[in-house]
Amino acid sequence: MGFIRQEVTVLKSASGVSLRSLFAAVPWWLWLIQLVTIGLTQMIYFVLMTSVAGDTTMSISEVALGNALQAVTYSTVFAVCSIPGDEKHSGTLPLVMNAPTKLHSVIIGKSLFHIAAGMMTVVISLTFAALVFGVSFAEVDALSLSMVILVTTFAMTGFGLMLSSIGIYMRSSILLASFFLYIGLIFCGVNFPVSHLPSFLQPISAVLPMTYGVHSLRMAVEGAAVLDIAQDLVLMLAIGSIMLLIGFLMLRLFERLARIKGSYEMF
Repeated sequence: MGFIRQEVTVLKSASGVSLRSLFAAVPWWLWLIQLVTIGLTQMIYFVLMTSVAGDTTMSISEVALGNALQAVTYSTVFAVCSIPGDEKHSGTLPLVMNAPTKLHSVIIGKSLFHIAAGMMTVVISLTFAALVFGVSFAEVDALSLSMVILVTTFAMTGFGLMLSSIGIYMRSSILLASFFLYIGLIFCGVNFPVSHLPSFLQPISAVLPMTYGVHSLRMAVEGAAVLDIAQDLVLMLAIGSIMLLIGFLMLRLFERLARIKGSYEMF
């Protein structure tokens, strides 16, 4: 019980520090505009591209929904990956690494606000899709929709933690995060069906949680119940859990390598 209480305290403290430091540097309204506009402009771009191209394989509604869910990656992947770099930039990473708490607890704690922000971004993006592009939610199953957003956020956070661990050893993992951030647009069926990919690339889609998130989101909007999308949810939970475990192991590995090389002060 003492260990659990200590971990909860660390998570709360790290989350509070992250929140205060973020809004000490950037006004909350400017942060919100930046976060929301990235996802919305991406949605507008690809919906318009679909309209201009006259693509009949996917409707405007499907493209808008895919991009709405994909917006969660800006917080769960990009923001989480930036945490080690931010600690290096402020000169606090050596202090965090030599503290009695576990490094992964601090990083997860600092990620909590970004995770919540990611889910909020999806909700805003879905509202935008309904108001601007006429996406109908008349048949939506609210429970299914909520589960899809929650499980997708969890799975993508595992992916983000896995990438962020590299930033402990390397100068930064932001470039790597930027690369993988847009991988989902190609391999996860966001803007065109996975079946349109070359056959040798399609297996990549099967190991990316966003693939199942996009598919189950569209089904939920069409009225599918939780049991109807249970397979997608279970696969996302499994992949996300595996990525989270790999992220913990990679974090320990790169933390040890960073101590040997002294790269945790390199920015």
